[in-house]
Amino acid sequence: DYSNLSNRYSDVMQAHSDWINSMETDCEKKEMYSGGKDGVVKVWKIKKKKLKCMAALSCNSGAINCLSKVDRSFGKMFA
Repeated sequence: DYSNLSNRYSDVMQAHSDWINSMETDCEKKEMYSGGKDGVVKVWKIKKKKLKCMAALSCNSGAINCLSKVDRSFGKMFA
């Protein structure tokens, strides 16, 4: 639920050049990720109920249709 964020969805929607298909937070709710039809995943820092875009990752194979949360401890299972 992102409704408590002061700049909410408007900054996220304006940051993408096409429809947003998926949004997700990390397990600690310190970062949010948005992915869209424009083939870009944006990484957002959540701080004091505000969002700040920290990075953009481009995909050359088309739209981003789904983002999924993975716990940081997941990688430890394979170490």
